[in-house]
Amino acid sequence: MDNKKTLFIKGNFLYYLLIIFTFFISWGWVVNSNAKDIINAAGAGYWFPGDPYELREMVTKFITQAKVDEPGGNVVANITPHAGYTYSGKGAGYSFAVFAKEKYRKKIKRAILLGPSHRSYFHGAAILDADIYRTPLGDIPINREISKKLVKPPLLKIMNKVHTGEHSLENQLPFLQVALPGCSIVMILIGELDYSDYEQIGNALKSVMDDKTILVVSSDFTHFGPSYGYLPFPINKDTRENIEKLDMGAAEKICNLDFDGFYKYMEKTKATICGKNPIGVLLKTLPPSAKGKVVNYYTSSDLTHDFSLSVSYASIIFYLK
Repeated sequence: MDNKKTLFIKGNFLYYLLIIFTFFISWGWVVNSNAKDIINAAGAGYWFPGDPYELREMVTKFITQAKVDEPGGNVVANITPHAGYTYSGKGAGYSFAVFAKEKYRKKIKRAILLGPSHRSYFHGAAILDADIYRTPLGDIPINREISKKLVKPPLLKIMNKVHTGEHSLENQLPFLQVALPGCSIVMILIGELDYSDYEQIGNALKSVMDDKTILVVSSDFTHFGPSYGYLPFPINKDTRENIEKLDMGAAEKICNLDFDGFYKYMEKTKATICGKNPIGVLLKTLPPSAKGKVVNYYTSSDLTHDFSLSVSYASIIFYLK
């Protein structure tokens, strides 16, 4: 075979190889462009059951057993605990029971979740940017459009990394899936804040709120005992009563939307309410016509009978008067 013919065959081979290569690259790009960013629930099997049937049965039971009368106005937000379901599931059931009513299931399309970060230290608000959050009960769409509208550097930023392994928001998702199936979510972790930051974040949230959107704030209340480094009073027969008195002092400010009162109360008592910053943002977001109501309260010590180590769970709903 002469050199010209050899070069001709090699040239054609390389030409067709280039076409095939370009096709697969283009096809792969199209597939990847349609791929979904999926966050898998890290706490499944730890904070709550990993088996979908067991999880649905548990959450449904917590919600249906919670007898909560609807207040005199539309419910627009809640405060709900986030410990392992063995401890906090009952409280979360009370927080979400109203939303499971047909009136809200038909109306509510979005939930903005605010919670504290237990694993990462940062200033401001960390917004999760993804397409889907996957729990054992299925996929929840993340409202990426609203998430991006809320980005206002340097205070509100996309920070996916700090959401990794964080349970405060994730533990609310199965309750949302049972109470409000089909509801999309916006996930925001609240870090350290200066006094003026609460209003700035609250104003950003107000810009995306409407009558189809609710706020879900994740927080346990007082963490009491030597293990938590918080002993504002001695461990004795009055401990349970004193813990509740401490928590209800905070709850009174919260239910009255008294941001300054709550802020000063937290400074004075040093109460170990882990979601105090998300709660503060909630108080700066809700309209003045809103009112809070404690629908359930108990402590882990009520279950364990060990008052030297106690975490409180307060379920609060907010409605428009």
